[in-house]
Amino acid sequence: MNGLKKILKSKTTFDVQWAFWSLLSSAFMHFVLRVIIGKELGPDALGIYTIIFTIFLLGIQFANFGIGGAITKYIAEFSDDREKIQQYISSGVVGSIISGSLFGIVLFLFSPILANILFNIPEMEPLLMISALCFPFVAIQVSTLGAYNGMRKMNIFAFLSIPLNILIIIITVVFVLFCNLSLFGAVLGLVIPYCFAGILSLSLLYKDNWIAIAPFRFDLLKEMTIFGFFFVLATSSSVLNTYISTFLIGFFLTAGEVGIYSVASTISQILTVIPSAVQRIITPATAFTYAKNGKKEARKIFLESAKYSLIITVVLGIFLIVLAPWIISFLFSGEFLPAYEPLVILIIGNILFSTIISNGAFFFSIGKITVPYKVNLIYIAITIGLSIFFIPIFGVVGAAIATLSVQILSLMAYLLLVWKYTS
Repeated sequence: MNGLKKILKSKTTFDVQWAFWSLLSSAFMHFVLRVIIGKELGPDALGIYTIIFTIFLLGIQFANFGIGGAITKYIAEFSDDREKIQQYISSGVVGSIISGSLFGIVLFLFSPILANILFNIPEMEPLLMISALCFPFVAIQVSTLGAYNGMRKMNIFAFLSIPLNILIIIITVVFVLFCNLSLFGAVLGLVIPYCFAGILSLSLLYKDNWIAIAPFRFDLLKEMTIFGFFFVLATSSSVLNTYISTFLIGFFLTAGEVGIYSVASTISQILTVIPSAVQRIITPATAFTYAKNGKKEARKIFLESAKYSLIITVVLGIFLIVLAPWIISFLFSGEFLPAYEPLVILIIGNILFSTIISNGAFFFSIGKITVPYKVNLIYIAITIGLSIFFIPIFGVVGAAIATLSVQILSLMAYLLLVWKYTS
């Protein structure tokens, strides 16, 4: 096998296109929401919404408890055994409903503490409580996406993702701009579409005969839960590592400065869309290749996907740096121009980190499930330390410096570990 090039000659090219449009719609949704809230409600409201949305993103990781990632892995390994796939999906959906419900209850009960004690923003409390209601549906949708990702049916994956993102934009626009519901409407714009997406996902799996009562197996659910535990540690710690600066800005500074940093972070995240789309396909491809052809072929896929992701993001990064002042002024307002300096720093970091994003689940694909979360936990500690040092001194620029420093260290460690486990 000739690494990634041979894969790209197969169905993967078609799959990457669907994954790209799916993730592009998600990035577009995030971008549009921040433009609407920042322009209509101001930096303070955008800061509050950013904190809530960050908690929501972490909730997506914990609500499913990594079962979606486990389903992707096991379906890729048993791609020629429909009965086995049905058993994994049925068992995973049951586990998702349980974990999503438990997480929703926990977030609902802890909302007063998060809002009033940690961030000292009382108006966040009812908004967090509302968002907690949708996590059982979120967990079902994540498992369904994992199933169709593992089956390489990326057209259905996109069908479940793109309309969701469009619906979020539409409902948010209606509630915020036309109904004047402010942040309450913005949160409803997240909750209602995700509830609908969860119901649609369950219906689709049932229609395609992937779930039924009989194939449920507790032993498979236990197996996926163990895998999911390490998967969620890695993914949630990775998300937390990405957004820890947002939390610490909210703790040390003001909601308005969280809004400024949110603009910089949102624009810089454009660079992660293509590597993330590649990662959706590389994950099952790497798992299959590792199982059939060994670790050296898996390493070839890693290196080639990292190379292509880096080339693309360098070009896009230069383009963004040149146009960023105009983008900020036009889409938001002059109030947000202080976001330019941290934006440049974050763009540099995301260019470098694109090589890792495109191979985000590499260690899970080769069975080294404890490696990512251990690395990420170390770098969370480093991020917190650097952020506590830099943010009080340099403000939002300090947060960007801390993020860039950790991305460089993570890249170096990741490359060394890949070489260690595939040599």
